[in-house]
Amino acid sequence: MGYWQIIYLLIFSSSLLLSHVHSEYRIDSLDQVFLDYANSTLSKHRTDRLYEVVLPSNFSDMDLSVIRIRSSTFWKKGVEFGCFHIPKRVIPMTYEKRIAIVYENLGTLSNYYFRPPSGYKFVAPVIGFEVYDATNVSSLGTTKLTLIITGDTISINFTSIMISNNSTLTPKCVKLSPDGSILESTNMTKRNVCFSEDSGHFSVVVPSPTTPEIVKKKKNEKVWQRWVVGLAAGLGILGLLIVVMMVVLRLLKKRKVRKMEEVSEKEVALDRIIVGRSVMPCAAMIRTQPTIENDLVP
Repeated sequence: MGYWQIIYLLIFSSSLLLSHVHSEYRIDSLDQVFLDYANSTLSKHRTDRLYEVVLPSNFSDMDLSVIRIRSSTFWKKGVEFGCFHIPKRVIPMTYEKRIAIVYENLGTLSNYYFRPPSGYKFVAPVIGFEVYDATNVSSLGTTKLTLIITGDTISINFTSIMISNNSTLTPKCVKLSPDGSILESTNMTKRNVCFSEDSGHFSVVVPSPTTPEIVKKKKNEKVWQRWVVGLAAGLGILGLLIVVMMVVLRLLKKRKVRKMEEVSEKEVALDRIIVGRSVMPCAAMIRTQPTIENDLVP
């Protein structure tokens, strides 16, 4: 393996370590998967009725339902499904003749797909809904529709919140973004009920108690991360130094060869003879003729 391959390996491994340490936890959105399953049963559905969608075994802890409704009925009466109550006088944008609402409850897999904000924990499953165009009877549109509230807000009734009645912790209603971060956070003003003005994913969190073990674990994680970052940075710097040294040595070698060529050009060129497989310089004549110092000849 050449030194250039070794340098590339060092730099690549250091960048991989850095990206692993600094990579943020990111979830894969299930909306498209749920939409596909909802479409697979859409032909059997009647308007204004809520249907449960059967999911595969790996989604067995989740609940998925879909309802198709006329926009005129949606405006006049609103709709109630799962834990959500959408009041009347709500306008879907863009306006479509029929809309479909896909309701999801992630259940025990909520912590797998979403992370609560730092210092908090989920005390209720993550639930949500999305609105799609249902003008086509055979399939739903892929574009999510937003809702415009002109009257009361959407209410979310969490039937099971894992917090005791004697607890002094103040629950917070949170709206989660598709990448798992927090979009909105408000204190729960009505028992087990949160409010929203649009579709999305929602849950309830409370402050998470900090124990000495947790603090120690977090400190150890930070120390480990610092060591990894330091090692990766060291490997990167080492690789860079090797590259610089190789370039400098190559330049010095070229400079030395150039000087030798200049010196050889200034000197008198000698003839060359071939002896065996070797080429050797050869003087054709003696530049300084010998002279006899005295006339005494033995």
